[in-house]
Amino acid sequence: MPSGEWILDTSPTKRVYYSIIADYGLNLAICELVDNVVDSWTRRGRPGKARVTIDIDLDQQTIKIADNAGGVPRNELQYIVGPGHTGNDPADPSIGIFGVGTKRAVVALAEDTQIRTRFEEKPTYKIRLDQAWLELQSWDLPYEVAGDIDPNSTVIELSRLRKPITTEELAGLKAHLGATYARFIDSSKLGIQFQGETIESIHFEAWAFPPEYRPRRYRGTIDAGVDGQVRVDMTGGLTQESSPGTGEYGLYVYCNGRLVGRALKGADVGFTKGLVGMPHPDISLTRLIVLLDGPAKLMPWNSSKSGINTQSGIFQLLQGWTIPILKSFASVSRGLSKVDGSWRENVFKFDHGSPEERPLGNSPQVARLHLPPIPKSKPRLAERLAKLNEPVTTAKPWTRGLFEGVAAARLIASGRYEQGNRIALIVLDSTLEIGFKEFLVNRGGGGYSDTRLQAIFSNRRLVDDEIHKVAKFPRKELAQIRFYYNLRCDLIHRKASISISDNQIADYADIVEKALRRLFGLKFSE
Repeated sequence: MPSGEWILDTSPTKRVYYSIIADYGLNLAICELVDNVVDSWTRRGRPGKARVTIDIDLDQQTIKIADNAGGVPRNELQYIVGPGHTGNDPADPSIGIFGVGTKRAVVALAEDTQIRTRFEEKPTYKIRLDQAWLELQSWDLPYEVAGDIDPNSTVIELSRLRKPITTEELAGLKAHLGATYARFIDSSKLGIQFQGETIESIHFEAWAFPPEYRPRRYRGTIDAGVDGQVRVDMTGGLTQESSPGTGEYGLYVYCNGRLVGRALKGADVGFTKGLVGMPHPDISLTRLIVLLDGPAKLMPWNSSKSGINTQSGIFQLLQGWTIPILKSFASVSRGLSKVDGSWRENVFKFDHGSPEERPLGNSPQVARLHLPPIPKSKPRLAERLAKLNEPVTTAKPWTRGLFEGVAAARLIASGRYEQGNRIALIVLDSTLEIGFKEFLVNRGGGGYSDTRLQAIFSNRRLVDDEIHKVAKFPRKELAQIRFYYNLRCDLIHRKASISISDNQIADYADIVEKALRRLFGLKFSE
């Protein structure tokens, strides 16, 4: 057997391009191109604002992206298409680091790509990256001088798209761009024109400021030794609205200004039993926003910046802070949801304030986070009423369903039901009508057969007359009850829908409580 050393040819083949086509959707691919603009602008120290114009023709199924980020000089043209080639220094606070974004993006989107770029007042160079070139073995790519475009600009045109783009995808892309680059847009470092409109920033800092549970903001630094430092700015708290349907809660991570992780709720960020807890509507007010700034090589992102690399050393250090913060506010969200279901009263109405500022220290130590207290457990309204009315229910067991009906109506009205007031109205009126029936049947002396009861309760006016006669119930109060009974009838029987206000439900609940106190001696407060 011959001895010695052999050499393996490990140069890549163009199959590397095909391997990523299935992994790249429209949002991801377009963002790779925008990332490149931001980095080019920053690296070249361009004045003013980086501008990107994105036009997608649904009829022709073409994409055109133009920018003013400085263009690419002739000696760097290989950066555009060569996998792994990049002008970014991994030690810089850039977005791109892997040198694969633009190449993957254009190949994933289209079979035919034309790139024109002009650096300063130099000639405009044109590169064409098409299906024919992808099928060649050679990596040599011709380029040529083309008709001039604006100095310091690049224009990318994509045709023969691999997948048709729909109107719905355009709307999704617009929102995605607004969220992903919000911090660049707000700082006037980036402007994006999309389909002729200016992209507006989308943020997630819709904090609520309940007095005992204000958001906490933590700022500090992670020292990575010779690799540099990462600045950390975290704000955690409760939000102004619950979004369990859209999943808009959890962990949000920005790396060097770019949104990388949005509404993360996986086990690897703590959403599991024993830590934050499993994703659930009860904790859907919980939000933690983490801003990381530092060398690109230390950022905990994956190569496409579409998610977090949970194996990153920096991220694993962060978990010592992020998981306790998320766990604490999830407990607060869960606890306040069980105080008569009243997020509206305990959270949402506190819409002004500022987060409490806290230092992070030099390592993830829970004791230094000064987290909010967990809400004290408070018996539900039905439980409090049961204890309050125990003497009455011992003698008159049928009365339990009456105060529980009132408790249920108040809970529904104060909860998170879109039509809660309509449901509460029906529950309140039904509870009162049942109360009238129970009074007539159980007052002693008999005299009410099933036939007679059916005759009386077939007409609410007959019920009112009987209650007035037997219980000496004031006509004025019966008139108030009649108003809400008619409202209920309109709700059920009229063609047009009616709206029921919070004040009306509160008023009718007070009226029903007063009536039940009069008839049965039930209590609804100490």
